[in-house]
Amino acid sequence: MKIACSPEIFSELAFLKAPYQVEAVKLNSFRLARKIKDFDLLVISWPSSGPLFWLRVGLILARSQKLAIFGNLQETDFKLSYLDTKLLLRARRIIYPNLESVRHGSLSPIYWKAPEKFREIPYGVNLEEYVPKDSFRPSENAVVEKFKAIINFVTKKVIKKDRLNILIAGKNPEEWRDIFTPERVGGRIIYFNGQEEETIKRVKSYQEGDVLVIPENEEGKTAQEIIEALACGLVVVAPRGGRLNNIFDHDKQGLFFKPKDSKDLLEKIAVLCGDEEKREAMALAARKLAENHYGKKQREDKINQIIKELEK
Repeated sequence: MKIACSPEIFSELAFLKAPYQVEAVKLNSFRLARKIKDFDLLVISWPSSGPLFWLRVGLILARSQKLAIFGNLQETDFKLSYLDTKLLLRARRIIYPNLESVRHGSLSPIYWKAPEKFREIPYGVNLEEYVPKDSFRPSENAVVEKFKAIINFVTKKVIKKDRLNILIAGKNPEEWRDIFTPERVGGRIIYFNGQEEETIKRVKSYQEGDVLVIPENEEGKTAQEIIEALACGLVVVAPRGGRLNNIFDHDKQGLFFKPKDSKDLLEKIAVLCGDEEKREAMALAARKLAENHYGKKQREDKINQIIKELEK
């Protein structure tokens, strides 16, 4: 099966092996319009970063062409043109990390017109790269680990950290400096640089924290950061809303607060700061949730399943 995909989607499909052949192609080129009939499947991201004129021409020329679309949660509020609607309705599959976002966003008319086209595949993270801090992993020195366990049993939590590290993942940190002060939250404030693309630095940032606070909903970027944080064993505090509600369970791996209610947000952080046992249990549950639902392997398996569906 020969699969053509837009360059930004190539990394999603690179894991596919024979009998699949995956090739990255430029969507806005006359060459694609002529070559599109040579492929069994075309996979693109939506919305595209550039014009799709030649893609549409190619799809018209190749009437039997199978099309799959990967939706981007960071782009959910946009106006659908007539041609956009026709292209989306032509797709055999439309894949989104969170269908709740689709139901409440600009693609809502498409979803309710053809819900059978949509599939939900959550973001995936490499669980071998996004790992909790060392304190969550067994020590290589079994004697030291056993000694610490005896001390904790006898003295009931003698070994404690000084202060919690609260990661704030807001888009505009300056807006939150008056609200998030060390005195108010009872911990050290670290403003998380979500723009950092280098994995090792992103993981290190997560590992510096104990709690990740999402003060506002930033759609896809926020969802990805939450999943990365869960994999690193962080408890998450996020705004309650339809587009985030199904990422984790309230009071199990994190806490939801009322959107735009700073008092409620501070109260939720205070709960975590004041209850070490609860926080540690939730941190372990966060990692477990990532292992069960958000691993890169799980995402690849679901993508592979959809590709097989499209072969029929």
